[in-house]
Amino acid sequence: MRVVLVGLLALTYLTSSTWAHEAEAREGKGCQSVGGSCLSDPATDTMSQTELQDCPVGTLCYINLSERVRRSEQKERIDKGEMVKKKIKKGVRKVGERRREETDEEKENKRHKSSPLNKNKKNKKRKNIEGISRKSKSEVEREVRRRRKQMTSRRKGMLELTDGKVREIGPATRMGKKVCKPKRSCKNENGRCKKKCRGNDTIIAKGCKGKKKCQCCVRGCKTKKSCVGTCRKKCEEWESEKYVRKGCKGDGCVCCVRKEVDPVIPEPQPECKNVDQCKEYLGTCKPRCEQTESVVVGACEGRSCFCCVEEKEIGCPQSQFCPGECTATCKGVVANVTCPGLNCLCCLKCSISTTCRERKGSCKSDCACGEEELIGECTGAGCKCCIPHVQDCSGYCGKGECIYTPLCNQESVVVGGGCNGGPACGCCGPK
Repeated sequence: MRVVLVGLLALTYLTSSTWAHEAEAREGKGCQSVGGSCLSDPATDTMSQTELQDCPVGTLCYINLSERVRRSEQKERIDKGEMVKKKIKKGVRKVGERRREETDEEKENKRHKSSPLNKNKKNKKRKNIEGISRKSKSEVEREVRRRRKQMTSRRKGMLELTDGKVREIGPATRMGKKVCKPKRSCKNENGRCKKKCRGNDTIIAKGCKGKKKCQCCVRGCKTKKSCVGTCRKKCEEWESEKYVRKGCKGDGCVCCVRKEVDPVIPEPQPECKNVDQCKEYLGTCKPRCEQTESVVVGACEGRSCFCCVEEKEIGCPQSQFCPGECTATCKGVVANVTCPGLNCLCCLKCSISTTCRERKGSCKSDCACGEEELIGECTGAGCKCCIPHVQDCSGYCGKGECIYTPLCNQESVVVGGGCNGGPACGCCGPK
């Protein structure tokens, strides 16, 4: 009878424990214990979950990202020997405890341990252990960063409905996010890629790659009190670099001071008149002509004003001021007018009459002092018959005639006596 009762009690205990386990699975307590929750969406992502947690049939166990990363990092550290138990310091006596005197054997062991030879051995072992741990830690960090870069898509893995357990199909991958990285042009200027530069920063165009809203910012120069001038990356032409200790703030900044140069006093421009006349010669009025220029006399009026014309472009062009022709050589009458060009003359083509020749005249462009014009006795543009100015002579000189002595013929002889009208009057008669 006792055996039957014990069997019934054992069966009752097993049945109740099975029901409790099934109820706990339905409620998802196993999933909640690892920081997860039971979801019914088959597209919900759980990334790489090797430990399958119980959930009700037709649901999934979703574990958040931070918990997944923590569990994966912890597992990797355990696999690679990263988890090292902390050493508990021994030999620390409690407060109020009396210090025990060391025996001779303990003192000898302590002296042996503190010897330089043993210290070197301990240091070598410690370095080897720390080197292995640092190496494994860096490898773990690189692996974690690589996995984090692979998560951008909302669907990081595919799941299927099973008999109350989570099962993953295919690898859960993430594409890396775009990162703002500096190009070579940005690195050469010691710049950094940021979303937005500061007010005094210099922006290098197209200096970063990655995101669209990414700028290469070069830290600007800040002028301190010890710098009298302005802090720049490179001084201007009118500035000189001056070394001042702690005068500028910023990478590659120098203190630039204005150069001390004597002020250039501009020459006073002369006030030239009759400029239009010089322009007709294709010239310019200025105080000094160059070696390749010729001067047109009288084309510019004013103090220190000359009409300068380029020789190579001119030759001997015709001028409106020359009534004849501007040439380099002239066989006729040369007018008192300057032609533009090097050694150019204003040449007049004149024909003299007999009357002008008998009156001791000649064809000219202008009559000189002591001469008078005999109108109509020289033909040609700009030609004039210029004869000597004849004095009115009168008086009686015998067989001769009182006339202006330059008009006396070579065959006649000036005979003195009895002529009035001026010192040039004389008696002209036969020999």
